[in-house]
Amino acid sequence: MGGKTFAEKVKNAARNLKPAVLASAYKWAKARGLPVIDVLTTIVLESRGDPNAHALTEKEDSRGAMQINIRAHGDTIKKLGYKPDDLYKLDVGIEVGTYIYAAKRKAVLDLLKKTTRKQEYDPATLIRLYYAGPKYAIAWIAKGQHFKNLEVYVDHWKEAKQAVAEATAAGAYA
Repeated sequence: MGGKTFAEKVKNAARNLKPAVLASAYKWAKARGLPVIDVLTTIVLESRGDPNAHALTEKEDSRGAMQINIRAHGDTIKKLGYKPDDLYKLDVGIEVGTYIYAAKRKAVLDLLKKTTRKQEYDPATLIRLYYAGPKYAIAWIAKGQHFKNLEVYVDHWKEAKQAVAEATAAGAYA
């Protein structure tokens, strides 16, 4: 029969995050004023904790533990004094990733203040949607416009966040 389910994969990844990943995530979450569970969940979702992860497609060239798309964020990487391959350095990848995540978090929270539409999802989930694709998340938050794979993004976020919470409760990060 088939391999592990998505939930099993993220639980395994959450339980097995390396101490260096945890240390960097905690450091940069604190520096950026971000919930560490959201940073760890993003790392689990994006790379399963692998700083050498690389996703290369026609539209994407994402690198490092937080899978920073160098096509979309090349200017930010340069502004922070790095080159694309520096994202494979664990601490650099998480530094840049949390910088981008903090900006996206602010954008979502600002948008939520402006909209009167009742939201179906909590702010952390909406930030995850924005991290995955800003234009689609903006349309969803502002107008409720459904986009392809919306439920998959939401379900994956919830499963990964639960896996990180369970690993934390079980003492995996002590």
